[in-house]
Order: sequence, then structure tokens, then C-alpha cells
Amino acid sequence: MINCEEKISKCEEIKFDPDIIINDSDGGKSKLRLKNSKRIKVRIIKVDDCVIEDTTRCDYVIEIPMDNIKIVLFIELKGKNVEHGIEQFEKTINHMCFKNRYGSDLQKRAYLVITKVKIPVSKIDNSKKKFRKEYNCLLIIKEYVNEDIEKI
Repeated sequence: MINCEEKISKCEEIKFDPDIIINDSDGGKSKLRLKNSKRIKVRIIKVDDCVIEDTTRCDYVIEIPMDNIKIVLFIELKGKNVEHGIEQFEKTINHMCFKNRYGSDLQKRAYLVITKVKIPVSKIDNSKKKFRKEYNCLLIIKEYVNEDIEKI
């Protein structure tokens, strides 16, 4: 049985920089930027090939603030395969290391950062509804994410 807390602690990085930038580790163009002017401590958990190594998963999970989590961001930096990105979120959200970690009262967002959208809008809308209903999670699909932590 895997010890999730142990795995997460080995795969986490604590940041409180005024600008937190997460780039595609595969060398792609996708990136996510969080403005953090109040230097709030956030925990960035590398999920892909660290917490979860044996199945489909998203790239990162970010917990804001680190000590008294109020917001959880699931991050997938993708080229253009939106459907696969959505599947990666579902597998991560339902994985034993994350499923019971976050209560239903937490604000959850899944950011799929892509370079090109090649999927019908109706499919995206259906996925957004499903995420809201099944996971209490807001699914956001964008080409570039530049968010202010205080306004999330």
C-alpha cells in the first residue's frame, strides 16, 4: 500500500514568490502563471511521474494557501489533446492520494492549458457540467493562464 502523504511530501515544492510560473516539463509551449503579490505560501505537488507513476494523471496540483487549504488547482499543460487532458484530471481527482484529501467544501479548479483547441464546443460544455456535478470542480480550458491568487 502506498503512503500518499509520504509520496506527496517527496513531490512537493513550497513557493511564495510574487510570480509563480509553471512550464510544460515536456518542453511544450503551455504555461501557467500565478501572481502572488502577498507572497502567500503555496504547495506545488508534481503529480506526473512523482506522486502517480503508473497511470494517467495531470501534471500538478497546487494547494492555496499551503497551511489551511482553501483552493485546489489541478493543472495539465497540454498541446492540443483536450479529451486526454480531461481524462487525466478525472484519473487524478479519483486517485486514492487525492480523492479523500480535499473536502467537498474546498474550491477546486482544473486548468487545462492548451496550445490549440480541436474539440467541439458542445463536448467541452458537457465536460464542464460533468466536472461541476461529479467533482464540485470548475473546469477551465485556456491557451494561457495568468491568474491572481487573491482573485481565484
